[in-house]
Amino acid sequence: MQNIEINDQVQSLLDATNAIFPGKVELQFIGQLQAGYVRHDQAQTVQDKDHIMVQVSDLTAPNYTASHELLHLLMTLRGFPQVYFAVSMGNDTLDEQMMMLATELYDIVAHQVVVSEQRKHDLIDDTVEAEYLKGVQATIKPEPDPVDDQMTLRLMTVLDAWSSLAIMNRSRRNLPRTIPSRYQQRRNCTT
Repeated sequence: MQNIEINDQVQSLLDATNAIFPGKVELQFIGQLQAGYVRHDQAQTVQDKDHIMVQVSDLTAPNYTASHELLHLLMTLRGFPQVYFAVSMGNDTLDEQMMMLATELYDIVAHQVVVSEQRKHDLIDDTVEAEYLKGVQATIKPEPDPVDDQMTLRLMTVLDAWSSLAIMNRSRRNLPRTIPSRYQQRRNCTT
């Protein structure tokens, strides 16, 4: 585990989370990986009874990544609606696909709050914005012709990026190359 010094804004989020949670919340920086980009899967929250560990597994932008995960946790503790899966389609594969889609759509909505709060607290700068865009590009490959089985992943990733980059005040001009045949449709929906 790494000993990473967090900034005052992240410490404030950690303190706010500990003030609400009846146990202890701590940050853990695990490993030494620095991928050179940021993605939402570079941290996870693990609970063991009354102890929550926010584990950051990539050190490219530790304050950004830790704050992102802490904000998700803080939203949960403050009662932000959660997604639940109490319905089955009677087909395990279809159920898994529906849960994945619902979770991705939920995260897109939650990221409106998370990214806005990160921006408000100066946790997103030009470097983090560029690393975020690199993370999108590392997650999905450009759309082939004919299309492949990754279209849903591309759509969800680009939709999340499209809205997050708007909050970050970052140019979205590099996203069209990712899904070229869908760009005009997206553009028509957002203009």
